[in-house]
Amino acid sequence: MLDFGVVDTFYQGFTSILVVLLWYYFLSGLFNWKSILKILVLAFLLGVLSVFVADFILLIMVLINFARARLKTI
Repeated sequence: MLDFGVVDTFYQGFTSILVVLLWYYFLSGLFNWKSILKILVLAFLLGVLSVFVADFILLIMVLINFARARLKTI
């Protein structure tokens, strides 16, 4: 079973990228029925990438907190 944080991060990344890409294609005049599949695939891939980026940032924050706690005890 997937962790709720992973699913939530994916959907936030997916919807954010989807909205940006839809607006970009619509405003640039490139929006047509063939570009919808391209937009969905890009949004899905970047949504998956956002999960890894969020996990990497969380790991950095945890390591910084451990380092701070370790420095306070010295």
